[in-house]
Order: sequence, then C-alpha cells, then structure tokens
Amino acid sequence: MLLRHLAASLNIVRTQGSLDREVRSLALDSQRTASGSVFVALPNPSPHSGESIQEAVDRGAVAVVCQCRGVFAPRATVIQVPDAREALLRLAEAFFQHPGAKLQTIHVAGASAAAPVAFILREILEAAGDRTGLISSIHHQLGDRVLPAWFTPPTPLETQALLAQMVRIGCRFCVLEQPAAAPHLQGIDVLLQHQKPGWFVPGAIPPVSPPQLGPSIDRYRTRQASLTVHQVPPAPALPGARIGPIETLVSYGARPWLRLEASSLTLSPGGARFQLHTPAARMTCRLPSPGQSHVQYALAAAGIALALGVDPSIVRRALCSLPPVPGRLEPVDAGQPFSVLVDRARRPDDLRDALQSARAFTAGRLLLATGSPGGSPLEERIALGEVAARIADLTVLTSDNSSKESPDLIACQILAGYHRIRSNDVAIEHDRQQAIRQLIRQARPGDTVLLAGKGNETIQIDPDTLLPFDDRVFAREMIEESGFAVPARRHRLP
Repeated sequence: MLLRHLAASLNIVRTQGSLDREVRSLALDSQRTASGSVFVALPNPSPHSGESIQEAVDRGAVAVVCQCRGVFAPRATVIQVPDAREALLRLAEAFFQHPGAKLQTIHVAGASAAAPVAFILREILEAAGDRTGLISSIHHQLGDRVLPAWFTPPTPLETQALLAQMVRIGCRFCVLEQPAAAPHLQGIDVLLQHQKPGWFVPGAIPPVSPPQLGPSIDRYRTRQASLTVHQVPPAPALPGARIGPIETLVSYGARPWLRLEASSLTLSPGGARFQLHTPAARMTCRLPSPGQSHVQYALAAAGIALALGVDPSIVRRALCSLPPVPGRLEPVDAGQPFSVLVDRARRPDDLRDALQSARAFTAGRLLLATGSPGGSPLEERIALGEVAARIADLTVLTSDNSSKESPDLIACQILAGYHRIRSNDVAIEHDRQQAIRQLIRQARPGDTVLLAGKGNETIQIDPDTLLPFDDRVFAREMIEESGFAVPARRHRLP
C-alpha cells in the first residue's frame, strides 16, 4: 500500500518528504519497527521521545507520523498532524481496509460487568449459528482460536488487526469490550448500568462515572446509545435466605423496553439455576458459575441477543451449555469436598460481590487469598482489607503482581484496613503458591476457598521476577497433592 493512500485519511498540518513510498506495516513501538513501517509517535513527555523516532528510522521506517514540530528525519517522510492518537485510528482503519465496516460490531461498556457479558453474548451468538469474534480483557477469540489479552484495552492498531482477521475467517459479529463505546468503530453500542428502581429513562444514556467510560466519555455522551441495558440488582444473598427476582430492562433503538427476569434462583457449588422470564417464554436455565452476579450477566447478554432477534430457545440452550467465564468465579473442581473459586476481584466492590456470592451457597467457612497489584491507591487497599475482614472467615494476604512495589508495604496497607474491623483470622504469605497451599490444606467439607485477584491471568509479576503462574492450574495441583481429587465426582445442581 502506498503512503499516499494512507495519508489521504489524515488531517495533515505539514509533510516533509515523498508520499510515494511502499508501506508494509504500522508501528507504535520504535523497537518493533521494521523495514517499510510507518512509525506513529504518540505524545510522550519523556525527553527521550526524539530518540525513539530516530531509532524507528534507523530500523527502516519509511515515514513518521507525529504531532510535534521540528522533527527532522532525512531518510523518512515526516507527516505532522494535530492529533497523533486520532491519526493512529485513521491509519489503522485504512491500513486494514476498514474491517469494522464489514462486521456487525457490538461494543459492550459497563465497568467490571462488560467482560463477562461480552463473553456470554459471544457464546449465544455462536449458538445461533452466527460466527462471532470476541475482543475483551478475558481473551480475544477468532473462531476456535483463542489469543491471550496481554494488554487491555488493546491499542487501535491491535483492534483493527483483530477485526481484519475476523473478516478473513468469515465472522458476522464482533463483540468488543470497551471502556467507552469506541467512537472510531461502527456498530451497536451497548451500555450496561446498574440502576435503582425508577432511575432509568427509556432512550437516554444513564449517568456513568468517568472511570467506567474512560477519557472518551465526553465524545460518548454526544452519541445516542442504540442499546441500553439497565439492571436492578437484588439485595445480597445470605445462606438460607430467599433470593429475590433479578430484573433486566433492555432498550434497543426506538423499540420499547424488553423486560427479562430471573426468579426461583438457586445457588450451589455446582452453579446457578433459575427461571428466565422473557416476553415470549418462561424457561429453566443453568449456569456453571455459582455467583449471583453471573445470573445478572446472563440476563444482560440474553436481553441483548433477544433484541438482536435470536430465538429464545437458542438463548436457553446456549446458557445451559455455557462454559465458565474464565477468571470470574471460575470453579476448580477436581472432586474435592469443598469449593475452590478463582476470581479477578481486585477492587473492594468486586471483592465484596465475589465474597457475597460465595457466602450464599457456602455451608462452612469462607477462606480467602487476596492481594493488591502494584500502583493501586492506598484508600483502595484499606477498603479491600475492610471487606475481607467483614465477610471472609479466614484471610491470607498474598502477592498479586506487586510489580516494583514492596510486597511487605502492600500487605501492611491491606492489613491496616483489616484491623479496622477485627484483628484475628488473618495471615500474610507473600509467596502466592504457599498461600494457596495453606488454604487448600485447611479447607474442610462444605468450605469455600476464594482465590481473588489474578483471575485468568497466567503470569506473576514481582519486584525482581516475572514468572508463569495460573491460580487455576496451581489450585488443581494442590487439590491433587492433598489427596482430595476424585475425577469421577462432580457437584450437581439441586
């Protein structure tokens, strides 16, 4: 592709050099630049940003796109633009020949609920016979091919590359988890929002805090969400208590509200069972994950699918055959007489939801391993300790990708919050393997072990090391090592 054709999509301030150059790739990292690349220099306050441009040119970049003035690269064409980030979006779309226009892209926004809802929705659309790709913080999926989501959210360059691959394998839909409904992609915007009864206004975009939608919130608010999902969550479930109906309202464009409800909800270590009420049918559904929150995710995904025209019987069949959402209250079942769940909860609210979900079906004790990743705010760590002290029966504070921070300091900050509530039944074990081993060895029949923080991540980042580590794999190994594993045994729903 000629540089001239790519540059036609840009708002150019100044050009220095020829546009008749052959372009083979786009690059954001100067160290990954190759011969024939266009290097996009994003704004960087570092005094060494000029060195990155020079390194990209030395590695064979035929052009540099930047918004700074005075860039001189005699061996490459320099294109100055007013906004390098916007230029990156346009270049990526043009280079991959606008794959988003060839797919029906469903953008799902809504904090921590977006990833599991996107995952479940993709499974439903696949069950309906529509080949569907997935771009999410859980993983990316292209047909049967699953790619790890190393960095989230993906860059526009990565997003367009994934969309282009979906087009090549014949996908009709792409479900894309987005902190903001991507203004550079065409498709259906889905906004998930938990509401108190009476707070929703049909057809309007509900108020959402900036952390949920990211820096593009102002641009997003100027657009009308074509599909809005409002959920009215019930009170937290307690052991033996009746769980009230979970209500979901879905608005799709100018269509009236579509009301879904889950009633007769039963939670057990083997999953969740409930009655799904839609305008057209009433169906019994089962989910493999035991969390009450997963029923809400399923209702949101089911409502979106029904609004898109999927038959209710297909929705039910997809939900009943749904695999566990990776890293979201994902059960590790090797036949042991207690439950082991792996969850990505790192923030206080997410940890509270995970613990309350586990508490609802736990007959014995609730054992928790938790930590906080490097760079988390002090207030969040203190609140994390308070949540653990209030709900868990036994807590082990451990490492969770501490990165360059001291694991001792992180644990002490969480412990300070824990001690605001109580001072017993807590321990510190920085070695995550040892923490998991301790909890599994202490577990008794009827207990639940919750391994919080990492979810489906497969690496552990400590101050001096980066190691492969998967909570799910190690927990299973510890169950087998402890002699609990009985391959033929499985929890069953009542």
